[in-house]
Amino acid sequence: MLSSSPTVPADSSKNPLLSPIADRVFGFAIGGVWLFLLIFAIISTLDPEWLQNLGTQDLNEMAMNFKFQGDKMLRAGKHDEALLAYRAALDLNPDEPSIVGNVAITYLQMGQMARALSTFEYMLGKDLGEKGVLLFNMADIQERQNNFIEAEQLFQEAAVEIANPTQTYRRLGALRFKRKQWAAAQKAFQNAVDSQIDTRTHIRAVLLKALIQYKAEPEALAEINRQLSELSSETGDRFDKWLYNSVLARDRELAKTYNYLGKVSEKLDKRDMARQYYDKAVLIWPDYPEGRQNLARLKRDS
Repeated sequence: MLSSSPTVPADSSKNPLLSPIADRVFGFAIGGVWLFLLIFAIISTLDPEWLQNLGTQDLNEMAMNFKFQGDKMLRAGKHDEALLAYRAALDLNPDEPSIVGNVAITYLQMGQMARALSTFEYMLGKDLGEKGVLLFNMADIQERQNNFIEAEQLFQEAAVEIANPTQTYRRLGALRFKRKQWAAAQKAFQNAVDSQIDTRTHIRAVLLKALIQYKAEPEALAEINRQLSELSSETGDRFDKWLYNSVLARDRELAKTYNYLGKVSEKLDKRDMARQYYDKAVLIWPDYPEGRQNLARLKRDS
């Protein structure tokens, strides 16, 4: 069980895919690519001199070639082949975020939630990838496993860390609604709306991603941090509000959030407020089935 501040398991310093793949029995013929990857995985564990003499750039290029092969297998739904390719890549470049992240995605697609979670925890402990995104994925896994308290804590942490917290607040609101925490759900959904309609949210998201992209360039980092510190309402006003609002006016996810706010308002016995939210949902998405049904029912029962 995760604590209120997610911690990495005791063996988290060890990449979860670097141990030998010996816990699955493969009941199908080994093709050429599969055989090559298997042989390379064995060679890499022996650490021959020729492998030691390869330069870092050469190793990284080889690792990415294996990663691309794994991606191809993953897209084809060949999860065992994908894992073997990713393991070969990680033997060469153990902490490449894009590879370790795809290992977690592979486990998710295989339904191996515990392994997916431990992989994301490993990434979090090693600072591989965006912290908010990792926390969000960990929260998603915990919710899938009905660990609702842990999931709520992780969604809350993710909302603070993630570049654009709109979706995170929506998930947090939906989870609280499921748990019948009406007031807390209302707060989360309102945070989602406030985040989405504020242009600064999207400017901040771009700047935070730039921090990662330019982490090796001190001058660029200084400028990005300066712009982050100076974000204000005036910053958002420099952008085309008409165009931005036009996009929001047809955003179905925003309509769903307003619909949720309507349902929460009903639970809190605020029927007038609920009707306003349902009106907003249907205005954005005129053919929204649930929004239309909720609005019609509320009018009928008034």
